[in-house]
Amino acid sequence: MRSRTFLRGDPPGAARRVVWAGVLLLAAGLGLASRAPAQKKETGEIFSHEEMCQRRYQEGIQYRNNQQYQEAAARFSEVKEACPEMIDAHLNLGDIQVRLRQYQEALDTFRDALDQDPGNLDVKEHLAFALSSAGDFDEALGLYQELREARPDRPEILRNLAFVFQQKGMIAEAIMLYTKLVEMDQANAQTVSDAGRLALDKQLFLPAVTFYRKLYEFNPNDASTLHILGGYYFQIKFYEDALFYYDKLLAQELPEDRAITYHKYRAFCRNKVKQFLPAAEDYAFLVEKEPADVSHVCNLAFSYSDGKRPDQALAAVRAGLAQHPDAGCLYYAWGVTLLGQAREREGGKRYAEAIQSYGEARGKFERVVALGDRNYGEASRKQIEAIDQLIERATKLMEREGN
Repeated sequence: MRSRTFLRGDPPGAARRVVWAGVLLLAAGLGLASRAPAQKKETGEIFSHEEMCQRRYQEGIQYRNNQQYQEAAARFSEVKEACPEMIDAHLNLGDIQVRLRQYQEALDTFRDALDQDPGNLDVKEHLAFALSSAGDFDEALGLYQELREARPDRPEILRNLAFVFQQKGMIAEAIMLYTKLVEMDQANAQTVSDAGRLALDKQLFLPAVTFYRKLYEFNPNDASTLHILGGYYFQIKFYEDALFYYDKLLAQELPEDRAITYHKYRAFCRNKVKQFLPAAEDYAFLVEKEPADVSHVCNLAFSYSDGKRPDQALAAVRAGLAQHPDAGCLYYAWGVTLLGQAREREGGKRYAEAIQSYGEARGKFERVVALGDRNYGEASRKQIEAIDQLIERATKLMEREGN
């Protein structure tokens, strides 16, 4: 099947205006050949009917290859009229007419070819393509379904039938054929991209990710594909998979606003898969780029605390409080960090130090409650209740072991 790339702006009927003079000249030449066939052998200047058609046909091919479509159409039209049994002339002429958006002329050309050879599947395939190009999707659908039965694994038929299904709103059928093309490894990048966008538009996420994973194989550095795959896996909470694509994105040179967005997503994913210190690197970047956003410094402190880096967590808290003195999340991060230190000291049987750290942590949680923080207030109350029990336990252990 020929390319779907069309030329624009050519006046309809331009090819037909140059056809008839050429046909007359060709007919005159053929008439002369029929009157004096013997001269051919003697002089080599007169050609048979078939040879003249072949010469004109080859001229048409040369014009077509040089993108001289009007001249090519004129030659193919001459051959079609003089030698109607040459189906290739019909096909080439019709293809050019489709390219020039002369759809009715193309339909007439292909139907003329079918009159010459009613069972020719190539002609039917060209006619179906012309019908879909002209917007006659009902007739194109019937013809493509007939062709699919005759040529069930021909990629061009499946691809174009999927397009017709899509235009008729038969989305499930279109997705099924696009999926089959991918499974057959017969889908080019443009087809897969079209299928992926269709699936996303219809919120068919499983087929969509199949298509975009195939697009990733075509071009593993395409930012749009990486963005969609990362976002998909993030939404379904497959954070390790999402992290893979965000790493690929952040390895590229990006506009600052997009880099900030991807650092946010990557930091979240890293925390979810317990990569706390790498997450802290992302949050440090975000603190530098968006210093007014207190959530970044809070998350930086939490990541350091979860990554068993209490000194760095406390340093982040103090730096954040210098700019955001009433940020409940910073006091909560401070309390969590002190709580972790207290438990470590209790585990080492340093009970007095543990009790002191528990008390300091409780003070930070009490500060969160006093600030009326809506995000961390309730969690702080629960921490205070738990700390009272932890202090009581550490006190009993200290008394029992005498230290």
